[in-house]
Amino acid sequence: MLINAVRGNSTSYFEILSVSEESYCFSQTAVIFNSYLQCGITFDLVKTLLNLPPLKQTSMRLNLNSLIRSGAILMAVASIATSCKSKKNAATPIEKSSGAVEISVPFSSKEYYSDKENFRAKSSGSSPDLQTAKKIALQNAKSEMAGLIQTTVKKVTDQYTQQRTIDNKTEFNNKFEELAREVTNQELVDVRVMGEKLFKEPNNSFTYWVAIEANKQAVLNGINKAMSNNQKLSQDYDKKKFEEVFNAEMDKLAKERSGN
Repeated sequence: MLINAVRGNSTSYFEILSVSEESYCFSQTAVIFNSYLQCGITFDLVKTLLNLPPLKQTSMRLNLNSLIRSGAILMAVASIATSCKSKKNAATPIEKSSGAVEISVPFSSKEYYSDKENFRAKSSGSSPDLQTAKKIALQNAKSEMAGLIQTTVKKVTDQYTQQRTIDNKTEFNNKFEELAREVTNQELVDVRVMGEKLFKEPNNSFTYWVAIEANKQAVLNGINKAMSNNQKLSQDYDKKKFEEVFNAEMDKLAKERSGN
């Protein structure tokens, strides 16, 4: 069997010039060689493994019996080549079919999720001006956190009023939610910044990411203080009971955010 060795960057290093009936397996060998090269396995390595004769500049003659004697080694290397090719094809099916590229969002790990002790939020802002990008990101993150706190307080208030005898539950809920919004706005002034990331875009603008947190106890303390200053609401307010419901809701929030 005569095989021409093609030099350069061609995708196929071997061109079968003539194939006889008894050497069908030889043509399969050439196909396997091409698989080696696609996986970065050089011909010199294959030649060393199979103990092949030296390759001439334009062509070479391979002894079929020598190849058969080296079949075990050939099959071992072939399995490596097949595995390599299979991994390449199956790596990113979505990217191959749609051209989509997976993007890693900053602050996506669990330490940036809300838990039973802290409310947490993250967001980004973009602008040609760095300080403006930071202001946008922080404002967006605070807005997200405010919504999270107010949603949680509303759930707590609804459960609290259902468990207690209150003359006008609707009025109590509405006033309590209004008070909670005021407390939330106050607490957002002093949120703690957990992390920051800055990116320079191709158009020279800036994208700034920020992650923030507010302590649950600080929010509770603010609510307790506001309630003690409101004579009408304080008549129907049981601090201990409210905190029990609040803590239970924070436990639920932590489990939802962590996926448990």
